[in-house]
Amino acid sequence: MTLMQYVTQQRMEKAKAMLADGLQVQEIAASLGYEDRPYFSELFKKHTGLTPTEYRNKKVISSSLHSRNVLLPSRGFRPIIESVAGRPSG
Repeated sequence: MTLMQYVTQQRMEKAKAMLADGLQVQEIAASLGYEDRPYFSELFKKHTGLTPTEYRNKKVISSSLHSRNVLLPSRGFRPIIESVAGRPSG
């Protein structure tokens, strides 16, 4: 890996984190030294397979699904509903 490839890889990792934090693509590109947002987006897609916006949307959906799973009861809803209704949960 060349030095430039390493620097670009590190920038793309930083961009991923910034996207997850909700920063705008234009802000991210500028803060990482890319004056041309379309070029940054093209480079990001080359490295991740997704545009910055697609990556952010995928990350948000993934996080949302993960947090929903954490909130679901481990035994399911039926035993909880039956116990609240006064019926045995068997």
